[in-house]
Amino acid sequence: APDFAPAWFNLGKMLELQGRSIEAIAALHHALGLDPGHVAARIVLAQAQTSLGAVAQASANYREALRHQPGHPDVWTGLSNLKTERLSKSDVVQLQRALHAPKLSLQARVSLGFALARALEDQADFRAAFRALGEANGLKRRQMNWNASAARGELQAIIDAFAKPFRGPTDEGLGEEVIFIVCLPRSGSTLTEQILASHPRVEGAGELTDMQQVIDDESARRKQPFPRWAGAATAEDWRRLGQDYLARTERWRRHKTQFTDKNLLNWRLVGAAMAMLPRARVVNSRRDPVETCFGCYRQLFAGGSDFSYDLGDMASYWHDYDRLSRHWQRLFPDRFFEHVYEALQADPEAQVRRLLAFCGLEYDPACL
Repeated sequence: APDFAPAWFNLGKMLELQGRSIEAIAALHHALGLDPGHVAARIVLAQAQTSLGAVAQASANYREALRHQPGHPDVWTGLSNLKTERLSKSDVVQLQRALHAPKLSLQARVSLGFALARALEDQADFRAAFRALGEANGLKRRQMNWNASAARGELQAIIDAFAKPFRGPTDEGLGEEVIFIVCLPRSGSTLTEQILASHPRVEGAGELTDMQQVIDDESARRKQPFPRWAGAATAEDWRRLGQDYLARTERWRRHKTQFTDKNLLNWRLVGAAMAMLPRARVVNSRRDPVETCFGCYRQLFAGGSDFSYDLGDMASYWHDYDRLSRHWQRLFPDRFFEHVYEALQADPEAQVRRLLAFCGLEYDPACL
């Protein structure tokens, strides 16, 4: 049924979920050619364009979607996430009107509230923006089941389990292909990956879930949660797990010799990753703590950042991250690199050179 627009939309959506944005855009254009009023197709098209850096086209498609559905929360979320596009006074009015619509769902209220905060911020009405942000975060926090005390206990269990480095595989070359980028959200990890992926020898793989999956599978096999089983793992166990991770990520080494893995939760798994992959490198992308925490607080995440919707929870989570990061640096001084966002801003070339040298890469001006 080549004239069936929903089929082209579904194809485009699946391609975008697989990261095949160029193909997704073609399918979604086809869907919209058949049905220009297909708002969902226009939203996914804008998301695909955003992922490729086509911000102006994405903005135009979000605006066209709003013409059909002025209060659509997903459209406003996408539009407000285009950091280089300013929202206007009329956007503030439209968002306030949308928030007063009857029978608005809690999730819609959250999405529109974050977008309103961004629009008010763009108008330099910072007091009203912070008030809107507080209301939206408060609503979102009600949906979360975050326990800061339990999170701190889990972190202490990791420190206790990895009080010293484990004896890993005898193959000391294992993992030399891997560069882990660890950090909290809004700390410059994407910029760090873009710098490294600009090198001709490095593939930027994004936020891979493979390391967590390897850990989860081993926990299921042993019928014990991580990190409780870490002390019982032998050098052969760590080698097996490291090879499992390399097998899962093989596709990222088809054209380049090294690749980056910047899953934001890997900061908790550094001890295990170092035991599995003795030659892997870890880049800890750090940013000023207030900038980091507020950056998280003003961001509506798609998922996985349940700690970020309350300022107290966020501060507690940052302290946990800071404490464990310092522990890893003491444990692995030659394999754990502090890449500081503010230092990069102050002297980009010197910091890029330091980063590349740590990763065993010769300097390339493309990275700068």
